[in-house]
Amino acid sequence: MQAGDAMIDQKEKNMSKQQDLDRGYPQSDPLADSPPKGIPWLAIVLMTLGLIGVLLVLIPAMAFLAGS
Repeated sequence: MQAGDAMIDQKEKNMSKQQDLDRGYPQSDPLADSPPKGIPWLAIVLMTLGLIGVLLVLIPAMAFLAGS
């Protein structure tokens, strides 16, 4: 019976450790700092460059297809 008790104690330790890890990251609090609310500037720059690149390829391709 002691092995079973030790197993339960270990499980409780693991649960409390997980609860300790989760304590700093509330899931239901809308004002929580995790995940970060702001969009990183790098993402905005990369999306803008990607859209410009697509337009630089699409506009000449459409003009070529319309002309031929």
